[in-house]
Amino acid sequence: MLGEAWRRCESTPCAGLRVERPGVRAIAGAWLDEAANVGGGHVWRSAQGGVWLLGGTLTSCRRAWELLLGMGWAAELLEFPRDLPVLEAALAA
Repeated sequence: MLGEAWRRCESTPCAGLRVERPGVRAIAGAWLDEAANVGGGHVWRSAQGGVWLLGGTLTSCRRAWELLLGMGWAAELLEFPRDLPVLEAALAA
């Protein structure tokens, strides 16, 4: 699944989210799972504790991003393929 999401991020205009704050992984992951169910994409939980949504629609990612910001949690809205270097760096770590 991660490989498929990676290829989509490389080749298709899509969006993503990154949440790197410790202690919110379960809740943030649930919101990103919901966004993936609504707008496509894949939720990836990195070994470093981050939660990512890759290859989703901009609308679903933006909604989840706004929910996270509304809770005071730092989240980064990503646009692919422009932000592919951010994902490459996380995968390399």
